[in-house]
Amino acid sequence: MGLNFYTIRNYQKEDWITEQLNLMNHDICKKQFLSNGYLSILSMLNNGVGQCMFFGTILMGIVLINASLLTVGTLIAIVQASNLIINPIVNYINLRNTIHSTKPVYNELKNI
Repeated sequence: MGLNFYTIRNYQKEDWITEQLNLMNHDICKKQFLSNGYLSILSMLNNGVGQCMFFGTILMGIVLINASLLTVGTLIAIVQASNLIINPIVNYINLRNTIHSTKPVYNELKNI
């Protein structure tokens, strides 16, 4: 039996169809909430690692400046060079996590 609007109305299945759609909607919302939670935790960790790399470079540079092994200009150049390397990696990982976090929602929608 195909479930189109006329069949649903003629066999008086509105309540059953509404209940089934509400259950599917609840499952999709639950999956979406779960994937958003994973995404926010992973993004927080990725950004924390990126910030640690940035501040680690600066702290190491300050120690070397105090030991007169490095100048301030060289430290700025090193920080800029490390940011050019680290920031794209962190952005790629955040994008990858975003794509992977949508899989549960996509799989639930695909099964409808």
